[in-house]
Amino acid sequence: MQRQEDDLSSEPFEVEISALSEAENEQEGNPPVQRLPRLRRLSPKARAWRLALAGGAVILAALALVLSLYPNALLQLFTTPKHLPLELHPQQEGLTCLDDAAWAPQGEQIALLGFHGPCENTGGYYPGLVLIYNAETGAVVARLQPDDAILAALQDSRARRGQTARATSMRLQFSRIDYQHVLWSPDGLSPNGGKRLALTFNVWLSSSSSTRLDGVALLDLRGVQEQVFYQPVPVVGPVFQEWDIEQGVTLGVTPGPLAFGPLFEATAPLAMTFHWGGAGALQFQMFTGMKDSVGNPDGGEMFSPWQPGIIHVAEAASNLGPFAPTTLDTWNTRFAAWSPDGRYLFEGLALVGRLVDARVPDASIEALFALHAEGFPTLPVRDAGLSSVLQGIAPGNPENVAVAWRPDGKVLAAVPVKAQAGQKLTLVSTTDGQKQATFTFPKSTLPYLTSTPVLRWSPDGTRLLGVDTQVGVVMIWQAGQAS
Repeated sequence: MQRQEDDLSSEPFEVEISALSEAENEQEGNPPVQRLPRLRRLSPKARAWRLALAGGAVILAALALVLSLYPNALLQLFTTPKHLPLELHPQQEGLTCLDDAAWAPQGEQIALLGFHGPCENTGGYYPGLVLIYNAETGAVVARLQPDDAILAALQDSRARRGQTARATSMRLQFSRIDYQHVLWSPDGLSPNGGKRLALTFNVWLSSSSSTRLDGVALLDLRGVQEQVFYQPVPVVGPVFQEWDIEQGVTLGVTPGPLAFGPLFEATAPLAMTFHWGGAGALQFQMFTGMKDSVGNPDGGEMFSPWQPGIIHVAEAASNLGPFAPTTLDTWNTRFAAWSPDGRYLFEGLALVGRLVDARVPDASIEALFALHAEGFPTLPVRDAGLSSVLQGIAPGNPENVAVAWRPDGKVLAAVPVKAQAGQKLTLVSTTDGQKQATFTFPKSTLPYLTSTPVLRWSPDGTRLLGVDTQVGVVMIWQAGQAS
């Protein structure tokens, strides 16, 4: 028989199936039956809703578990990446004096190290602060305050020696903990690659003390599982030292072989290549050993002295004769190095060399003696990019220049060291010395973010972080993006 359609046949419906009533059973002559609950068949739409609700409950439970383990995951998940250049304002987060900056091994995050207070040591206690930013969105994903862990370690040491001291009273003994460098744990063979930070620091116990405490603080990205190692060091001049992170001890403190005063400081012999040997030994080699790359001391097997640094231009008195060059160009860098396996860490590698380039007039003998630089080691200019920067320094108005090489060594970033907002940062080819791009530091209405110039390339060389002296922003540019 043909099925009869009606105008409601396409609508959702429910079919109810129930047992016959007692009266109907009697009329049919059937024996009494037990009343059964009515069964209801749900429409496909209702069934879909029930499945969706059940699936949503499972997803919410999984999300709650993830957020309990990674509390910043939601922020990163729902924060829309911003187009570069990206501006960071750490002073809004309480960091007004920037000491150092470092990219995570994969370039997804940036750590800024500093404190809230004036960079000049004017008295008073200024706690240290580490801000970790998402390098794609500019969002702050972690705030670490390492002072308490360091003070607790000092307090525990005094307690073991029978002395008592509270952290609050210990804060009054020195104006601040002087942080030097921030490093990310290397990818390499370390199981904690990119998951921990190392902060190197100095603690001056008093202005009249003949010793200070040098140390390393290890933190994970949540600020827990803190470890602090420190070693009393005689205050006899600059030093560099090696730490065994696994054992928590220093393997040696080496006084710097060269100390040139307040403008030039060297703690390690100038080498063309640094190479990690066995048992954590850092070998200083006079042959290059590297073709193009500048190398990464934060986890690299080899690296060169051409780490982010400053071309310092010293000027002697002008009474040395009308034809005697009176300026001296030196290469200055200071950095820390972490072995690829994550076990050994060198702190305080300060290098100084007198730059020698046939295309740039060298300082005269008279100027060298006048500047007490006659014993400086010489360092050949690395490439055409550096030579171009040297040639661009005005003889009558010399200025220092902060520079940083891209990891592959093919591009050099340079910015003058002076307190001027809105000035230019230039990218120069190291092959031919030609200018490739120019970036402009924006003017900021925020309080100044005081710092020595900081230039840091991302590990893959696609982005550049820059902080100019007295400019109140931290900038991240795309490498080929001219402003």
